[in-house]
Order: sequence, then structure tokens, then C-alpha cells
Amino acid sequence: MTAPVGLTRAEEALEQQQPEVRIVVKAPPGAAACRVGQAVSGVDCGAAATCRIVWPDAATTPACGDCADRAQLQAGNLHFEVQIEPLR
Repeated sequence: MTAPVGLTRAEEALEQQQPEVRIVVKAPPGAAACRVGQAVSGVDCGAAATCRIVWPDAATTPACGDCADRAQLQAGNLHFEVQIEPLR
């Protein structure tokens, strides 16, 4: 028996989906902005910061929720933990 050629219906549906659109609310002047650098562009996110990432060495980085979640996931993949705290 040979393997079928082509994609399954589920794989075809995945390919047809539109890319996810991310809406970024930029921080107003004087407000805390997300300082997490984007991997592709190397530029800070710049969205309004809603929390801060506390790194293992106790350094902190203001971040938006999306970047904080991504940093926590990446830290877990590298076998260390980061704390996420809301901004006061």
C-alpha cells in the first residue's frame, strides 16, 4: 500500500486561512511602552505596557500581554522561569 499524495482536508483548510492580524495599541506619550524586541525587525514592540517581566537576575522589562506571554513560553523552552507582574 502506498501513501496518498497531496494534502488532507485539514491541511488544505490550514493553508487557506488568512494570517492572524494583531492589533497593537501604541503607548501614548509619557506612558509605559513595551520594551520587548521583536525577533524579525529587532525594534521594540512599542505597544502600551500592561505588565512587566521579572527575569531570573531580578531585572525587569515593561511588556504588553502578548510579548510577556511569548517571553514566558520562550523561557520555559530554555528551562528557566520568568515572573509576569501587572504594572502598578
